[in-house]
Amino acid sequence: MARKSRAQISGYYAGPVSRLLAYLIDFFLSITVFGLLAAGTVWAINTVFNVDIQWTWESGWFGIALMLLWLFMYFWVGFALNGKTVGYSVLGIKVVSADGSPITPGHAAIRVLVLPISIVSVIGVLGIIFDPKQRALHDFAAKTAVVYDWGDRPAEMPSPLTNWLVKKGVDDTVAPEVQRTVQDSTPSGQ
Repeated sequence: MARKSRAQISGYYAGPVSRLLAYLIDFFLSITVFGLLAAGTVWAINTVFNVDIQWTWESGWFGIALMLLWLFMYFWVGFALNGKTVGYSVLGIKVVSADGSPITPGHAAIRVLVLPISIVSVIGVLGIIFDPKQRALHDFAAKTAVVYDWGDRPAEMPSPLTNWLVKKGVDDTVAPEVQRTVQDSTPSGQ
């Protein structure tokens, strides 16, 4: 009996659930870090200069502008350096150019600038569900795609899921060598 294998999914386009979870992680983390940095900065200024500055969201456009700049930098730096943010790394997904090569800082900036438009318009993110390459408006604008990538370790599906997909005939998601291994390990009569 052959050993059960896992189907490798590295390089396959990331689905809507993975991408949504990555954005939720990134949004929570970036807002939390911004809040901590803002509170720490206000505390340091109050302590060093013996003043009483209060930081509230009602502070106006300056606070909103700082937060938007922080969000842009958080996403842009992550995508420009290695195609991943913290959330993307946790979910094992990566932004690459349309041809699979690493994205440039310019493409990362376009992607981050168009991202709010995609989210607000809702239509912009429907491409993740309906486009064959699962690209949203910001992916089209920046000529990027989001793929599964765990770095040196290949992204793999669990063995039971691989076996189920092979038995159901979903051949395009499972590598041929895995299909042969799974079929050879299946007892005859099933």
